[in-house]
Amino acid sequence: MREHLDTLGDVIAVDPFEIFAQRLSTALRVHLLYIWEEWLFGATDVDWTKPVQPPKGKWIICGYGRMGQAVQKAMGAKDVPTVIIEPAASDEETDLSRIQGRAGNSTLQKAGIKDAVGIVVGTDSDEDNLGILLGSRALNPEAFLVVRQNHHENELAFNAANANLIMQPSLVTARRIFLTLVAPEIRAFVEYLRNEGRILIPELADLTQRTFGSKPADVWRVEMTGSGNAVIDLKERGIKVTFRDLLRHPGDRNNGLSLLALVLQRDGKMIMLPDSSRELQTGDSILFCGTEKARRILSSTLENPYTLYYLHTGEDEPRSWFAQWLTPEK
Repeated sequence: MREHLDTLGDVIAVDPFEIFAQRLSTALRVHLLYIWEEWLFGATDVDWTKPVQPPKGKWIICGYGRMGQAVQKAMGAKDVPTVIIEPAASDEETDLSRIQGRAGNSTLQKAGIKDAVGIVVGTDSDEDNLGILLGSRALNPEAFLVVRQNHHENELAFNAANANLIMQPSLVTARRIFLTLVAPEIRAFVEYLRNEGRILIPELADLTQRTFGSKPADVWRVEMTGSGNAVIDLKERGIKVTFRDLLRHPGDRNNGLSLLALVLQRDGKMIMLPDSSRELQTGDSILFCGTEKARRILSSTLENPYTLYYLHTGEDEPRSWFAQWLTPEK
């Protein structure tokens, strides 16, 4: 199916198992980025003080369907050793370390669960997954446990099992599709953080925590085009507006809004995490993340040149002809 979709051209195929495997790989390498992505994608249980930190070492993968294959591929790319337990495993396949059979005490012990740092349980049966999870914990209480939950109605049982990570395919897919539709730039931004922008992750995580705390954030795009845009209005009068001006709170310009500028698109180029001192230009497209309240305030500011003038200068601009006549020229 994935190959057929790729032939259609401009189609984005969203595979929840590939997404989860990539996220797990991210948690293994850069735990701060993982928790930041969780927050951005709308998770409500993010705890900045207790980031998810899967250990490095040998992992056991129970089930080699779509999820197991995606996880093994992602881990193999990072040289993480894996052992696979799969009923359909064949002795002819020598490229992977596999054990044939259902994941039970004997096969888990044969896979070396005592010295495994983590177990991924990813079959398409919730009943089997819970059983394997509990058996794995009994054999190795210190192992990091990742489990796949196939049906939402089993949420209470999975929460009670107290796994370190629970993968819900439908939830993962819904979040990613939503963000891809609302803000396609978010994919490029996350890739930037995973690669050349990794050095910025600790600073970004700290800034996010100070700006938002535990509050969730929306993601949206703002275009510096059209009539009635306060930035363009001030620019035409020779006033250079910066990102710092947009991030100020109209009630107290010395305080900032719960708002971050993630991506600036200008002249066909993407600028990640634009500096607050950067001047805004006509035609700019900006990807913001922020609270719903901050979004409303920013929208109001962009429609009111008087408010933006105050945020830029710290002074109220005279509005009437008479007030302008009384105000001495500078």
